Amino acid sequence: MGVFELIADLALAFGNDTYCKHLQSIFMGYLTNTAASVRQMGILKSASLAAQFKQDWIMTEYIPVVANHYSVDKKGYNYRMCCLYSLSVVMPHILKD
Repeated sequence: MGVFELIADLALAFGNDTYCKHLQSIFMGYLTNTAASVRQMGILKSASLAAQFKQDWIMTEYIPVVANHYSVDKKGYNYRMCCLYSLSVVMPHILKD
């Protein structure tokens, strides 16, 4: 859980370009992590990232990755719910902009 929290904090510190280039593939692994606490941390940090990176990032980078993870065959209920919760925490940041 600490790793995902640190990756999100680094993304907030270094910005969108660094996140998309180096950290996104690691951070988005929270969607398929087996530990519920890691998935919850990823959801919370996704809200922080969305608040800083704004609507363009959400629409072009975040939603396609979450949608891809949601539509994978043979994923369980918990993984799909994690995707839905992830989308629900970033959506208010689309409406604000």
